[in-house]
Amino acid sequence: MSRPLRIEYPGAVYHVMNRGLNQNLIFLDKKDYELFLSTLEEACRMFDVVVYSYCLMPNHYHLLIRTPSGNLSRFMRHLNGVYTQRFNREHGRDGPLYRGRFKGILVQEDSYLMEVVRYIHNNPVKAKIVENLSKFKWSSHQAYVGKKDTGSGLDVRFILRYFSAKKKKAIEQYKSFMAGKANEEVEEFYGSKKQGSILGDCDFIEQIKEEFIHSSSDIEITEKRKIRGERIVDIVKREIRHKFKVDEAYFCQGRRGTANNARLMALLLSKELSGLKLSELGVHFGFTNYRTVGTHCWRFHEKLKNDKGLAKKYNSLMNICSQEKT
Repeated sequence: MSRPLRIEYPGAVYHVMNRGLNQNLIFLDKKDYELFLSTLEEACRMFDVVVYSYCLMPNHYHLLIRTPSGNLSRFMRHLNGVYTQRFNREHGRDGPLYRGRFKGILVQEDSYLMEVVRYIHNNPVKAKIVENLSKFKWSSHQAYVGKKDTGSGLDVRFILRYFSAKKKKAIEQYKSFMAGKANEEVEEFYGSKKQGSILGDCDFIEQIKEEFIHSSSDIEITEKRKIRGERIVDIVKREIRHKFKVDEAYFCQGRRGTANNARLMALLLSKELSGLKLSELGVHFGFTNYRTVGTHCWRFHEKLKNDKGLAKKYNSLMNICSQEKT
């Protein structure tokens, strides 16, 4: 049997799911659910992934995620592999936990995202595990209605903003949406025996096929991605040099005991815009380990949340470089 199609690019959104081997349970008790969520949160930090929705069923799970770094396979390999190791250790077993590789459906944004959230959150009701979503603990629905804190890399604000910019109103409209009738197109898609790898309208599907499927070879795609990505890194560095008044050598200099904001800002901007892998970015910024690149990006991203002046400069450069990118 051929492997499922994997379409990966920076910023892509996926509905990801996996099921236990031979329909076996992958969550035996409360500790297992908590272990999976903590492993998910760890993987999100390591690979810069955002979770928009999740539902953990006894023998399978659903995730709706965004991959700013275009690294779905690496993220899922870590999540599934590490959880399997921890589950086996906890229960004194060995061997595979899942029936195979994960299923990943590329999802078009806008209305399709909300429909996938509804589909994911309604799983326990459809399976007759609970009659009401408010009774099910192991999904992100409770976070959407404000009954529990977000965690596990979860961002509910992004989807709620589709309903309203005001939080209280957004939550009320989300509740009404969840109680409404499911979209027939989406229901037909998930009910099909030959489920596709892309959920979206005809234009979106054709665009994805043209860019990622009809290309002559994987090698050609990789080379195009790297050439385009390296050009964007050059643009980022040029703008950073101008803004911070530094030279090229500054981007590869680690400064112990002091923050090199120019280097870290260039690194984060490049990661967000270029589509290069963390290991490829490391070459441009003097890092030898891709994990180090990811850690520096995450720390600088957190720093921006608390430094308005630096965040303003970052957003300004993001706009400039994004325009040049296109």
